[in-house]
Amino acid sequence: MTIGQHINLARLKKELSVRELAEKSYVSPNTIACWIYRGTHPDIELLISVADVLEISLDELVGREFPKEDK
Repeated sequence: MTIGQHINLARLKKELSVRELAEKSYVSPNTIACWIYRGTHPDIELLISVADVLEISLDELVGREFPKEDK
């Protein structure tokens, strides 16, 4: 899954439109749409702002998974 797809999924879970997410994160709606639909990659500073609005970690936002420890 791409970063844009993760952003879109998190946005939908918070029930935000692209425009609402853009306004709250101070990113243009067109930029967010490009991440979601065109596969462009966000600048880290913008990604932090989006993660803050969506109330999730950067790891979660980009879909990073950690290996489970063997016990």
